[in-house]
Amino acid sequence: MHNPPRIGLIGISGFGKLHLRALLRLARQGSIEFACATVINRPEEEEACRILETMGCQLYDDYRAMLLNEGASLDLCSISTGIAWHCRMTIDALQAGCHVLVEKPAAGTVEEIDAMIATSKATGKHVFVGFQDLIQDSTRTVKQKLVEGALGQIHSIHAMGCWPRKNEYYNRNNWAGKIKIGSHWIYDSPANNAFAHFLMAPLYFASPKLDSAEHFATLEAELFRCRDIESFDTAALRLRTYSGTLIHFHVTHACTESLEPSVKIVGDKGSVLWNSRRNFTFSADGSSLPDCDVPTAIVNQYVNILRALEDDEYIGCSLEMARCHTEVINQLHRDCPNIRNVPNMFLNKNGEGVSQLISIHDIEPMILHCSAKGLLFSEYGAAWAEI
Repeated sequence: MHNPPRIGLIGISGFGKLHLRALLRLARQGSIEFACATVINRPEEEEACRILETMGCQLYDDYRAMLLNEGASLDLCSISTGIAWHCRMTIDALQAGCHVLVEKPAAGTVEEIDAMIATSKATGKHVFVGFQDLIQDSTRTVKQKLVEGALGQIHSIHAMGCWPRKNEYYNRNNWAGKIKIGSHWIYDSPANNAFAHFLMAPLYFASPKLDSAEHFATLEAELFRCRDIESFDTAALRLRTYSGTLIHFHVTHACTESLEPSVKIVGDKGSVLWNSRRNFTFSADGSSLPDCDVPTAIVNQYVNILRALEDDEYIGCSLEMARCHTEVINQLHRDCPNIRNVPNMFLNKNGEGVSQLISIHDIEPMILHCSAKGLLFSEYGAAWAEI
């Protein structure tokens, strides 16, 4: 590795802004050299581009040109683009000689991830997937405790969250809410985007090995949408892993109030509750470990990845681990191809145009109850889920 490590970034808009800020922070500290970036929409990001050029970062409008000119000298290429680009860009970066950090989800399909894994092995370069929670010290400490039997046998894991999203959320790009764009499978949804971390985390915690995630054996799901999109905005999932753990996952964007995501892990000897961005708390003794906000988590992710590369080891979320998440997403759409519309009589509509917020009546207490009890919406008795 170079000293300091040289990093390139593909994509500085959308969620890429968080990667941009993290790398700028590390560059200003002297921890990295922010060597290059691909920006395809410079007029919209002119201020950021000027800052990057001032610090000597070479800008490109085509990622392939960036990799051709810079790839062999980069220690890490970070990819923060739409899902459709993840596979192609990762393979190109690996073949250019880079280790890669690709945003979550790793790709749209398991077949794409398998191609990425094959290229990683062929080039001898690592791919880290941007499930940043899995590389945080607190998360790994909890997983170590679980592996050592702190909760005994894990029986169930309950993940839930409510994040309101207005129409503008689905108008922000050409793939939001879509299942497919051209020949590329996207499967955009709360489970594969905003709440993907909280589906990945239960798969990670359910595995009896430290640096692995668990495959599912069975899957039940109820998927709904409240607006004119291809995919879903509300979901209840129940998975059983091969080790016997039940995973319950309840999320929605069709809500009025935010319920910050939480993950509760229940075992023979007690439970641990992860209040996202706050702490992990063990029921047995009340001990807790602090969590951090997303910007800090992304900075930590880079620091820990670079340390791992320096020490020639691997931590965080691998392609093999991320594949477990994509297996669920792919099976979800195969098993439930007909996503159901919530009838208008059960919806609240506030505002107009891009500012309109559509929500399901009393969805927040329903999510809380169904998550705690492990119920699908129809089992709870929601009228709109029985129609």
